[in-house]
Amino acid sequence: MKQEENILEPVFDAIKTGWRHRPPIKLGKYQLVKDHRIAAMILDTVDALELTNKAGLKPVMVKDIATDYGARIIFHLPAGISRKEVENKLQYLEEQAQGQIFLTNKGNVLTMDIYTAELPKIAAYRYQKTDLYLPLFLGVDYRNEVLIKDLAKFPHMLVAGQTGGGKSTFLHILIAGLLEKNMEKNNINIAIIDLKKLEFFYLNEHCLIVDDERDAARLLSYLNRELDRRLIILRDAKCRNITEYKGGDMPFIVLIIDELAELDSKDGQEDLNRLARLSRAAGIHLVLATQRPCSTLFKDFTKTRALLPARVCFSVADDVNSRIVLGSDAADKIPKNIPGRAVFKWEGEEIIQAMYMGVKECEENLLKIPKLKGVMYYKQCPKRLRAR
Repeated sequence: MKQEENILEPVFDAIKTGWRHRPPIKLGKYQLVKDHRIAAMILDTVDALELTNKAGLKPVMVKDIATDYGARIIFHLPAGISRKEVENKLQYLEEQAQGQIFLTNKGNVLTMDIYTAELPKIAAYRYQKTDLYLPLFLGVDYRNEVLIKDLAKFPHMLVAGQTGGGKSTFLHILIAGLLEKNMEKNNINIAIIDLKKLEFFYLNEHCLIVDDERDAARLLSYLNRELDRRLIILRDAKCRNITEYKGGDMPFIVLIIDELAELDSKDGQEDLNRLARLSRAAGIHLVLATQRPCSTLFKDFTKTRALLPARVCFSVADDVNSRIVLGSDAADKIPKNIPGRAVFKWEGEEIIQAMYMGVKECEENLLKIPKLKGVMYYKQCPKRLRAR
């Protein structure tokens, strides 16, 4: 019997190889046989790596879906093989697939998104009209389409990346998009805490700019008082959130903090944590940025980090920093010689190329935007007393 099995083994191998590597066949616009080349290389690599459990069972491919960015392959993992074991072999799989691979799993169902399409190395900023409340122009995807998300749905976002990765330019683009959206309905106020002092001063006639730590603490205290005021108004108006409220005196507030690590004030940190917990319904949203997404930074912001579901991570120093931000090492695989390349994480992970606009272009873009008219006089407000 063993001899017969040995005789048939080459036949089975030939059939298996022929099925995997069969070329795609088209008849005019119709594709009679799909292109399975990426899946074939992945399956060949799984076989070569002998990725099996003790019973000799290996991951079974359930679906092979062609996508605009490459392919999506869905595997069923047998008992004894975890996602971690597949991650450990990811380098071999990426080399054969000639692309970047992102893994997600739900139980023993493993989804493998394989990105083989080329992203542009630079993407110029372009505003698009949209019905979103707080549109964030995150960048372009593999289809070269602008990726726009609503900050009001997130409701807060963390932006991380080392110097030179494109983080600051990304924040300038976010602000430019929000200011242009504000021209349509005039219901967005932007406050920026810039403790590095030199990045956003050109916006002082269009946004509230705070570059001193004491003033930053006062602003955060003011926003907490504003949060309390809004929650009472919404309760009395029987509205669950700001979008249901028709009073007209409650604009969205977007607070951007560039370099979270510089916020040393304990009171400021507590106020920021409270905003992250409670401010969604009241229309106060946070965009927190840092160059150093290390574990020590988040000792003071442990609760806050968990309340920042949307993440954008540019190139980082190592996979540890990537895992702190994204929960995976995806950002460590971003080419460090391409500024603006980032991983966007919301419901899944996606590689994007952030849009670019030079400083002079940013200043020219402001000429068409109305100047700020007396918003948020937080300095005149007394400090909020804390509960005992």
